[in-house]
Formats: sequence, structure tokens, C-alpha cells
Amino acid sequence: VKLRSLPPRQAEEQLYSAFIKTLRLRDLSEGKEQGVILTAYGETLGLYSEWSVASTGELRALNHMSRRRRLSPGRTFVIPLENTTEAAFNEDRATYHHERERSFFSSYQVVEIQERTVRSGESIWGLTQSDNIPMWLFYRENPSLLGKALQPGMTYFMPILKQVALAQSGDTSVESSQN
Repeated sequence: VKLRSLPPRQAEEQLYSAFIKTLRLRDLSEGKEQGVILTAYGETLGLYSEWSVASTGELRALNHMSRRRRLSPGRTFVIPLENTTEAAFNEDRATYHHERERSFFSSYQVVEIQERTVRSGESIWGLTQSDNIPMWLFYRENPSLLGKALQPGMTYFMPILKQVALAQSGDTSVESSQN
């Protein structure tokens, strides 16, 4: 296991800036008022509907999705832009991810990032569960793994967290390691 140690604040900022690049509307189709995004963990058809001001039915039709098909991270997804702008969609999407992270990082901080190698039989779900890491955080640290199956020998980065709990008085910070 190789370690990359970063000051917690710098680690969080570095993680966020690397991941947010995968959350941008791109490949804007001229004249079609559409864009194509890569889906991210935790995003839903309902959120895309809210951000694009389009119905979930319209989104399903545009993306040839049956009612049974679910979104999965790292897939391309067409977004209609007739009722919103690229900038507004991006802002709403970034705000959603920022708020989720702000809430999480009010209780946890990344204290180091370990470079690891995938072993036979491992899955992203299993890795995140064994280290008690949210899936979105794993994908944020490993955006190149969006939409890919793990193969033995691949490397990935696992954020190591420390729980930060405020004392009852509110003016003292008590930290404890999370295992």
C-alpha cells in the first residue's frame, strides 16, 4: 500500500476539483439544445428532471431508457436544454454535490489517501463497504473508474477518513479514527 499524505483541507479541495470535471455538461449539440453528461453516483432521474426542467418521461425517451433501467455512474446521458441553460444546469448539479460533501465533511475529514491494487474478486461496492467509505467519495477520488469494472492489478485511491465530533460545549473539537 502506497500512501499519499495531504493536509485534510488540501486533500478535500484536490479531490473535489478532480471530480467536478466529470460533472460538467459537454459535447453540446449545436441547434439541438441538448448536452451530454457522464452520470455520477447519487444522481437520479428526478434530479436531472429538476435541473433540466424536463419531465422524467422526456429524459427516459431521449435516452432510450425503459422504466426498469436504472442510472449507473459513468454512463453518458443526454440532457435537453430547451427549458434551462448549460450554466444553470451545471450550477444546480455542482451545488447538489457541494452540499452533500459539505454535510459529510462536517463530520469527517480525509487524513490520507492510500494507493491500492485491486485483487481478484474485489468490487467497488465491497471496497467501499470494507473501508466504510461512501461510494460517491470513492468515485470522486477515482473518476477514471466511473463506468468501468475492476480488474485485478488495477490501482485505485482509497481515502482514509477521521471522524470529527464536536464536544457538547461546541467550542472543542474531539477527533477519533474511523475503522
